Amino acid sequence: MFVHNKRLLLRVLSALLLLAMATFPAAAHQAESTQPDAINSTLVTATGTVAQLTVRNQLTGVTLRYFGLKVDQGGSYALTGTGLDTLSDGSRISVTGTLAGNMFNVTLFGGVAPADSSARATSQAKTKKTVSGTLAVYHKDFFEQGRGEYGLAVRDASGKPTHLNVAAIPDSLEIGMLITVDGTLADDGSSLDASSITILAPPPAGLNEVAAAPVTNTVLVIPIRFSDTPAGDPFNAAAINTEFQTHVGPYYQEVSYGQQLLNISVACTTTPVPAGCSGKTDANGWLQSTSPTPAGCGFDSMGTLADAVATAAGYNTSVTSHQFVYYVLPSIGACGWAGLAYVGWGHAWSNGYNALWVYGHELGHNFGLWHAGSANCGAQVLGGSCGVSEYGDPFDVMGNIRQMHFNAMQKAVLNWIPSTSVKVHTSGTQTYQLSPLETGGQSTYAVKIPTSSTSRTYWVEFRQPIGFDSPLSSLPNLGAQIRVSAPFETTSGGDDTEILDMTPGSSGGFDDAALLVGQQYVDSTTGVTINVISATPGSSGLLTVSVAMGGTASTGTTLTSSGSPSLIGASVTFTATVGGAAPTGSVAFTDGGSTISGCGAVALPAGAANSKIATCSTSGLSTGTHSIVATYTGDAGNNGSTSTTLSQVVNKPPSSTTLASSGSPSLVGASVTFTATVAGAAPTGTVAFTDGGSTITGCGAMALPAGAANSKIVTCSTSSLSAATHNIIATYAGDTGNTGSTSATLSQVVNNITVASTTLSSSVNPSLVGGSVTFTATVAGTAPTGNVAFTDGGSTISGCGAVAL
Repeated sequence: MFVHNKRLLLRVLSALLLLAMATFPAAAHQAESTQPDAINSTLVTATGTVAQLTVRNQLTGVTLRYFGLKVDQGGSYALTGTGLDTLSDGSRISVTGTLAGNMFNVTLFGGVAPADSSARATSQAKTKKTVSGTLAVYHKDFFEQGRGEYGLAVRDASGKPTHLNVAAIPDSLEIGMLITVDGTLADDGSSLDASSITILAPPPAGLNEVAAAPVTNTVLVIPIRFSDTPAGDPFNAAAINTEFQTHVGPYYQEVSYGQQLLNISVACTTTPVPAGCSGKTDANGWLQSTSPTPAGCGFDSMGTLADAVATAAGYNTSVTSHQFVYYVLPSIGACGWAGLAYVGWGHAWSNGYNALWVYGHELGHNFGLWHAGSANCGAQVLGGSCGVSEYGDPFDVMGNIRQMHFNAMQKAVLNWIPSTSVKVHTSGTQTYQLSPLETGGQSTYAVKIPTSSTSRTYWVEFRQPIGFDSPLSSLPNLGAQIRVSAPFETTSGGDDTEILDMTPGSSGGFDDAALLVGQQYVDSTTGVTINVISATPGSSGLLTVSVAMGGTASTGTTLTSSGSPSLIGASVTFTATVGGAAPTGSVAFTDGGSTISGCGAVALPAGAANSKIATCSTSGLSTGTHSIVATYTGDAGNNGSTSTTLSQVVNKPPSSTTLASSGSPSLVGASVTFTATVAGAAPTGTVAFTDGGSTITGCGAMALPAGAANSKIVTCSTSSLSAATHNIIATYAGDTGNTGSTSATLSQVVNNITVASTTLSSSVNPSLVGGSVTFTATVAGTAPTGNVAFTDGGSTISGCGAVAL
């Protein structure tokens, strides 16, 4: 079972009101990042009527009161500050303080003249009503205005919602709770002006945990028009189907590493068209309701009308933990919002948009996510006077700027990355290696850094231009993206995270927010230092980052080597110089992120000096280029710091190979032995003997003998050399401790054997018929052997055809 919500309604807090929502100034959806507006710190004064909401928790016996102010000039604000517990519902007050979104931070308040009696009489005449059911939260996305609105509702056993108008959204409520709400029927005749909420039961078991993936959710998409919808659709049902099938489904499959799948059906677009769709769609494939558009942009009423048409066409419109319904509207200007969704419950709407950045965003709400915002603190990364934009994260579809991956904190909430892949840093200094968030099956995706401030928790992650994150290819990406997560010290009211700009004041806005290689972020307030040591690109890339948690003074660490390149086996000394306020503690030396043996905690010397040295000597480095980093741990008065990466090149010692022959010239067919002598550091491996570039048979890989000797011999014997001058070379292949080497060319001369000569004589000539004659053949040569044949006129003399020498 897939469960949608894991977090308390605390995320919305009392900053978001439903009596009358004020706007958040921010930018509309666009292809580049936007800067959030600063919170207004100017003192303002307003007069209005107090609206009180009482929350009684039968589970704990605790009763809490929340206050809002219905301002005479229009609008409503949640009240926060000291002394508010003396207020009473319906009292008239004047307040002075600062505004942060929809929250009025009260510094001074006092009573004023009561409202006129006719207004009180009208209020008292309203119909009292009680509703019970499951608590739900919905969210309206006004993308063009760059703002959002949250609301509460109670769903009865059939799923029908009653919207609640409350003074402030209480932080004691949790999505899925069973509640009873008392209040009066609102002027719209359907919603309830709530005065008290009683918590009867907690959310069902498991509701606040995400079930194990993979899981498939069915999404029924209903394109719906009403009887009074103007002609002229911005897109047709076929285009909706294409967008869901080619973008929305693949998006969720990719960002969840194949763990969250969507089985999407766009009503009445399949081939063949279901028989029940006959007469229920127009020429563009939209399901057609015979009822007019519900008054006041009643989105739940629109959903009910759409359900009726789709049900008549043969579709199941029920919503469960595995089944969502998404309503697509052609464009209803009276609504204003572009998208709307329940948080943690599978009902969503889009209004005049057919795009992944709307569909993916609203489904994210259905899965229990809020927003991906940004924090803008002027010239600082974080601190001082900050503003927030709830849609300000340009690297997250929940930021509504680009249709990119959910961030690491959100993926952790959804269980798409396991808790073991999020490293929690609470003290000291540690180096971490993060894999790209886009690549599945990796061991470490993020570092979570809780700080001494309960409202400041950092999340560090690594992004690469892969798949739906491909827009990163034109942006700085070899670095760390750093966000803060709820609870926030500054918030728009509905954010999961807020990205921080590591280059405040640059012209790139949040597009260049990453902390790049060699850069450092220091939070002197909480004693956190983040250093990006190295980064490699691509799906198999790694980000090496050091996190330190220590004192208050900034430090700097530099690193030098006694010599580079060095030879394998030779001792190399690394020297770290730490500058700070009489720093103490230790320095850790690492090679490619791994601690160098014996150098994990090299103590700085005692004393009052503000610059101190720690050294690390090692002879254990293998051949190659090593990425050496020195990390200072920090102490009670100094923040930690990390050096830039030092490249230490370690080479193998050179070897030499000489070649000798057993004799030159030699004769064809005679055996010749070539001797190769290899000098080096106890060389091992093989030697190849070649003749004119071709390997001599049997001598392609002649092994050197084992042992510790620094000079070793290997031989090659051959009798196959032809008569000629041969260019013989011996090549040593090298080993882990020695470079390869090649001998000088040896010229081996091979001569043919001397040509034999034969002379013949007779014992008597002339001779008589019947007389015996002896013929003598004398063969001259180099120890000739073999046979001599005697012939007479070309014919072999009997018995003399093969006379052995």
